[in-house]
Amino acid sequence: KYNQSVEELAGDVIYKTPLITLETFGAPLPVMVTEALTFASGDVSVRLSPCGWCWVVSGRRVLAWPRSAATDSPASSGPSAARELTLPQTDLAHKADLVMIFYEDGAQMPSCIGVSPEGIVRYWASVGQEGAYVDVSCELAGQECERIANGRATVTCRTLRPPSGWLGGIGRRVSLMFFGSMPAHVDTVI
Repeated sequence: KYNQSVEELAGDVIYKTPLITLETFGAPLPVMVTEALTFASGDVSVRLSPCGWCWVVSGRRVLAWPRSAATDSPASSGPSAARELTLPQTDLAHKADLVMIFYEDGAQMPSCIGVSPEGIVRYWASVGQEGAYVDVSCELAGQECERIANGRATVTCRTLRPPSGWLGGIGRRVSLMFFGSMPAHVDTVI
């Protein structure tokens, strides 16, 4: 798969100027991904993992596919099929930075961790089994998740920027008046 020439992978010219030619490259996208990108009504984000998988997050949908599957075997002429996973419910926008796909030792299919901005962690042991997942809630004390830092099979939730300065603690004091004391322990390991 790595000895293919650039000419074999080159695609259609999208944009051309005297200085730049922009063209598609590599295997075509799975049909589900193309449709999601074409008909998306909200934010769409994309990531690649070091283990060879790509994913698109659109709404609560994660569409994941192996980036080199279409070039792995000579019999495969079209795009690979995407796997669809559903992220936890949230009022905030999901994004690809809150999803990680990785291989467990000896696994045939990769695993996936998806986190909602509020801290609901959803784990799939296999991206091939969309309905088989586990949800765990991290206590973030009103903070939001920004991204998954690394793809290890454990999750540590940390408050990255605690309030500081003269006005920094006002929000905490006001929330104390309305909601009572919040837990002092900010790290949760799952």
